Amino acid sequence: MESRESFAGKELKDMKAEERTGTVGYMGHDPELFCDSIENNIRMGDKKDITPYLRTVCFEKEVDEMDQVLWLENGCVQDHQHPCCDLVP
Repeated sequence: MESRESFAGKELKDMKAEERTGTVGYMGHDPELFCDSIENNIRMGDKKDITPYLRTVCFEKEVDEMDQVLWLENGCVQDHQHPCCDLVP
């Protein structure tokens, strides 16, 4: 099976190295979230409006739907498997 990778309709193999490195990046890491609201995880202490960031990553709808989710006192979603949620009886 042959795979093809493209961005904006242009195959990566056809791009110059400089163009690829300006378009594609990989940053390997273990994702970490604070045991807090999604909003506070995005803000990371900043007070400015996060709406532009949510629009950029097409996350507005999901955040709006999260208003329906039950949040526990420590900020975790009831069915979330984050270790800090284990502290809630």
